[in-house]
Amino acid sequence: MSDEPKSETRVADAQPKPRPRRIDLLGQVAFAIYVVIGGVFVFGFGRSLGSAVQTQNDTPCRSLAPRHARVRGKVLDESGQPVPGAEVVPMESGRASVATRTERDGSFTVFLPKRSQRLVARAPGRTTMETVLQLAPAEALEVEFRLAKEGSPSSFSELSRAVFEAPDFVAKDLQGNEVRLSDFRGKLVVLNFWATWCEPCITEWPQLAQLGERLADRDDVVVLAVSVEEDPAAIAPFLERMSLADARVTVLWDPTASVNKQYGSEKIPDTYFVDPQGLVSEIFVNVREWGSPDAYHCVESSAGR
Repeated sequence: MSDEPKSETRVADAQPKPRPRRIDLLGQVAFAIYVVIGGVFVFGFGRSLGSAVQTQNDTPCRSLAPRHARVRGKVLDESGQPVPGAEVVPMESGRASVATRTERDGSFTVFLPKRSQRLVARAPGRTTMETVLQLAPAEALEVEFRLAKEGSPSSFSELSRAVFEAPDFVAKDLQGNEVRLSDFRGKLVVLNFWATWCEPCITEWPQLAQLGERLADRDDVVVLAVSVEEDPAAIAPFLERMSLADARVTVLWDPTASVNKQYGSEKIPDTYFVDPQGLVSEIFVNVREWGSPDAYHCVESSAGR
């Protein structure tokens, strides 16, 4: 036998050569479709989530039926003359609300919820005019209706639209000190207009006092009850009789008895939420149960926005 070593086979030479990679066109198309469909679902989910968050923010105040926009305007005839006594009817969710009659100069003020709302103006012997308004929170609009004689077309014009800034004012507390609304900038102000001779106000006041009591520990909310009395001497005895002298509510007197009209309030009680930036965010026309849990949650939610 030969002692010569046997030749060894190289491992590298035994391995197969790699094949060139081919583009999987079908796989790429499938992946692209997956990305597109996934993006559509994510985008749709994001939009629905945003809508759900907005709805959740609105829910705490819904039972109190808030308004979010003030609409002021005039009803005129075709020649531009006022139509006093014309009816302006808000249509909310397809239902007619309480009609407002125009003043001698044809003017009116109504408050409406946000989003799409209808407004109708009508008068005897004239063609009824209906319009659709797209409303956002904290808006103030100026509009004009022109009601033509029956059989001729009437018209509507939107004259201006702006944010509803709360008019600043000076009132006096029960010690005679001057207080400004702007002193409370940075806080949510629950601004209530009332009077001792107003029966609905008498019904609402204990509820307002309960709300003030529940909010006593918060430093980001203040409850102001502004009386439009002609004689401020009537306020303190009224509160004493109602056992409300110690209420956690800042009671003020408006010497001009006209501040509420700057806001558009004609019939008291009316309550306005003024947000920390000084905008009117919610409007509550007439009596509300401010002592209820729903009212507290509404205020709490509004303060947290």
